[in-house]
Amino acid sequence: MALWELLRTLADDELPRRERDAAAAALYAMVQRFGGGTLRRRFPHLPQVIVEEAIHKVVLEASLGRSRFRGEDDRAARAWCNRILQRYAIDYFRSRKNKVNLDDAPAVKAPADDDPVFAADLEHLFGMLLGSLSRLHRARDLERVQDNVRIHLEAHLLGEEIEPQIARWADPGGEASATDRRRARDRVYQYRRRGKVAACAAIAALHETGEIGVVEVDLMTRLLGCDEASEEAPAGRREGDS
Repeated sequence: MALWELLRTLADDELPRRERDAAAAALYAMVQRFGGGTLRRRFPHLPQVIVEEAIHKVVLEASLGRSRFRGEDDRAARAWCNRILQRYAIDYFRSRKNKVNLDDAPAVKAPADDDPVFAADLEHLFGMLLGSLSRLHRARDLERVQDNVRIHLEAHLLGEEIEPQIARWADPGGEASATDRRRARDRVYQYRRRGKVAACAAIAALHETGEIGVVEVDLMTRLLGCDEASEEAPAGRREGDS
């Protein structure tokens, strides 16, 4: 069976259990072939056991989920599976507050069975995000807004720590006072918050104009953390405090 046919078989509760069990086993094997490569390329630090759990999650969602696959082609079927894999990996890193600086990590070569369809779709969505930013902001402000979005993505999606971001985006200098360093830290937290607001507003605008659907909005909302509380700077003494 093709991928979409396996998903549709599992979505049909009226079919005999033996037929659905066979489809589940075939789906697991098929997603393992392309899904493992997708996850390893997008999340090179993801443990293998989590990769296996993510594949199991696809099978469970196909069999028991509230939004089972209803399409009729393999492209849509693969995109449906990859969204579940991606969400599972993101939820894993968030739940464990895993802080990984991918800039310092060794490069990982994409496996031969990597999924170019999902990678292209995600790249296209981020391209649309940048296009939306350019329509929402004045030309003279655009570079600053894009930098803020990048700072937010470094922290939220890549787990970038605050100190490297201070050095990169708000370096107060080696002889800076404690007050200057605190101000630099506060600025970076402010950049993160502004970047998140700008990115989420850009996605909302794309949805309002009908350029992306609810599935894409859900994926980008998770990636950008739009449904999460903004990170606050640690409390500390302010200038003028006694």
